[in-house]
Amino acid sequence: MFNLFLSPAGRITRTWYWLGFFSQAILLIPISFQIVSVFRSHDREALLLQLLGAFAFLVWSSFCITAKRLHDRGRSGGFFLMQLIPVVGFWVVIECGFLEGDARANAYGPPAGPPGASGASAGRSWDVPEADNSAAIDAMIARSIKAKAAPPAPAAAMATPATPGRSPSIAPVFGRRR
Repeated sequence: MFNLFLSPAGRITRTWYWLGFFSQAILLIPISFQIVSVFRSHDREALLLQLLGAFAFLVWSSFCITAKRLHDRGRSGGFFLMQLIPVVGFWVVIECGFLEGDARANAYGPPAGPPGASGASAGRSWDVPEADNSAAIDAMIARSIKAKAAPPAPAAAMATPATPGRSPSIAPVFGRRR
């Protein structure tokens, strides 16, 4: 997960793009409490250092998340700088957050998987099955239909042995004695 925030290399899906930004928002909560407490202590140098640290982390992690998503779209991470242009910068959000990535390998690697994935699972999306399981699924459906079509077992074979002194046909009733 930390690879998502610290490295601009690789590709991520739209889901991981939005999860990255939502987790940044959640990380801002304790950071903002810390900054408020330093602000109240009137230690201006510590406040300035914390603000600079928080700002640097947010800018870098935002760049890493957006660059990975742009790589999934087949674009360079430098396209991130378009966000600095007031009206045109909105296109980066649309491209990263709402448009699909390349389905095949591009110059930035295989199709996106979970961040930090390596080996065989790196190029697979979570929602794509690993193998064609249609034959196994068809066999399971056929067994299910066959089991439903079979005649029910005789009632005598399914009856439970009677408790001494009670009739097996009378169900117990809660709250009343017999």
